[in-house]
Amino acid sequence: MNARYQDVSKLGDGSSHDLKQPVKYSITENKIPLIYYGSVDGVNLGYQMAPQIVALKAREAFYDYKKTGNKSQLERALFLTDFLLNNSTPEAGGEFLVIKYDFSWPPYNLKTGWRGALCQAGVLKALLLAYENTGETRYLEAGNRVLKAFEVSVDKGGFKDERTDGRKSYLWLPEYVSPNPPYVLNGFITALLWIREYGVATSNSRALKIYSEGIVSLKHFVPQYDCGSGCSYYDASKRVASRHYNDLQARQMKWLYNLTKDRMFLKYYERWSQ
Repeated sequence: MNARYQDVSKLGDGSSHDLKQPVKYSITENKIPLIYYGSVDGVNLGYQMAPQIVALKAREAFYDYKKTGNKSQLERALFLTDFLLNNSTPEAGGEFLVIKYDFSWPPYNLKTGWRGALCQAGVLKALLLAYENTGETRYLEAGNRVLKAFEVSVDKGGFKDERTDGRKSYLWLPEYVSPNPPYVLNGFITALLWIREYGVATSNSRALKIYSEGIVSLKHFVPQYDCGSGCSYYDASKRVASRHYNDLQARQMKWLYNLTKDRMFLKYYERWSQ
């Protein structure tokens, strides 16, 4: 485990149950949350500090603070957001920030240090919430550097990928960055939606441009994710989505229709909701 995270397991309350939740994908409630992966494709990952889970818990704490006014939740949210920032990787002389994983991901043959657009966008949303709840410009400045990574090509350490179809190329922000990404649909959509939220909330034209280009890409590729029998594919390898992800992708089609009024998205919402 990277030295940046080597003491994560010691950040709980010290009780014996901190690291003993054998249920797969269960999340500990340590100071820094850990997720239990157990064995994945024959590789024992055990407990890991997954940055997307830290960002999730930060966002949940922000939402709870807004709902209840509990200051401890705000402190928790800011602590986790700061943890993510402190453990991000500056690229191009600090021009942009990237959040990386300190463990491998066997399902897509990703080595330690891999990165993904869904996680990056989840951190962007946490930074937006931190800025909105504190007014501290350092969170906005950090958010802009996290956003910048979506404008940098994957071969230069960013997340901007060109997905080709015939002679045309379209923007794709891969949930799993690799030379041959699986093009997971739901991760790309969620990343785009969070980027749009950031753009609207901060009047950031760069974010809105990324979102607009992403919508063009989705309008082209979404039909390729239709199984033709009331279900959808999870990724470009034609893996049929589980019920959970099929339902999520159906809801995403409805959200996209509400935002764009493009009836193609409504069509696939209705097809995948059957």
